[in-house]
Amino acid sequence: MGRASSGGRQPPGPRRHRREPARRDLPRSFHGQRGVGVEQRSRVARTLQHPQRARADEMNATAHRRLTLAIEISNPSTDPASPGSVCIGETPSGAPPTVLATQHLAPRARHDDALAPAIAGVLENAGAAPADVARLAVSIGPGGFTALRIAAVTAKLFSEATGAACVAVPTAAVAAWGPGLSGVFAVALASKGESAWVAVYRRDGVNAPPTPLHEGSLCDAAAMCRLHAATPLASIIADRFLPASFAAWAAENRVEIRPLVLRAEDCLRAAAGLPDVDPIVMAPLYPREPEAVSKWRELHG
Repeated sequence: MGRASSGGRQPPGPRRHRREPARRDLPRSFHGQRGVGVEQRSRVARTLQHPQRARADEMNATAHRRLTLAIEISNPSTDPASPGSVCIGETPSGAPPTVLATQHLAPRARHDDALAPAIAGVLENAGAAPADVARLAVSIGPGGFTALRIAAVTAKLFSEATGAACVAVPTAAVAAWGPGLSGVFAVALASKGESAWVAVYRRDGVNAPPTPLHEGSLCDAAAMCRLHAATPLASIIADRFLPASFAAWAAENRVEIRPLVLRAEDCLRAAAGLPDVDPIVMAPLYPREPEAVSKWRELHG
């Protein structure tokens, strides 16, 4: 026979752990992003937890506004005064986008320190919340390895948390929307040694949109000769790292070299004609194998 319990006291049941409420603003994969530090993830989280978000959700602002947030930090060495910029604009269907606000990243700041505050600032200046953003346009390169990764990961986190679509914008297309460009011209990016990534565009006037003639490939001076023979170039758009052989070829063929200008508002304009992409597969455009990988291959065969 079993022992009778005394005093009506029941044995303690299984211990229950209190479950913390889920954080809506942070996607589950937020803390697992490779190559992004904890501090950067926290900065993006604070940006998503914008003080105007609750108001925007209540008003269902995204049902009335179609905003695009553009990020251009692909080539931080282009402008020593600022490593890049972000902007936000309205992109009504069938009409050119209208820039609402632009914010430059702080000079001499690291991208992972400066990008999230710049996004928060441009949203505030436009009177918008993260929930208002329908599309994220990212300049995907070629450009600086670290800058491209930070821009892409930030956009993916923002997209997963808010449901905004992503648009991968080639950096050459951003440059092709630069001010004062017309005729047929080449955009040279990611110069290294005696080669550069080159794309060719045509604009039928400074106010006309660019038309791509050559989507982009890694070229040397000899390849530039072939491109010029197929479609005579009026100018080359390049930064100060343009190979000496390119500069000599341009001088010999009377092709003007013009400075590379990369602006978030031009990224916004370039994105208007591009399709959305799955944020999971959106990746930076690297014209060459990363140097670390090349060295590893040399060491390990």
